[in-house]
Amino acid sequence: MQKLMTKELQKKLPPLYSQDGKKAETIVYGHWFSCFNGWDFYATEYDEETGDMFGFVFGAVPEMGYFNLAELEEINRKYGLNYFERETHFTPKKVTEVPRIAEAFGYLWEK
Repeated sequence: MQKLMTKELQKKLPPLYSQDGKKAETIVYGHWFSCFNGWDFYATEYDEETGDMFGFVFGAVPEMGYFNLAELEEINRKYGLNYFERETHFTPKKVTEVPRIAEAFGYLWEK
């Protein structure tokens, strides 16, 4: 099964709350998705100890909030397949440069 977190990505992800107040300058560091349910997760911050990430979740409705990488990995192990996958070619970029995020949350950064 695919590793949902690499050491390289782990080094890049800043700790929780470190991007508070950055608004349009917030950087998205990783993208995870599910081909089974169409959900997408974009991470801006990460807690190495708990596996908690903060970012943008596109599920039933778009939302900003926390998700847990260990829980996604557990679902993969439970079903024995890559229910959740990491976009391996995702490069860090501002939230305004990720079309799905900019479309759903751009109003937060308007002046």
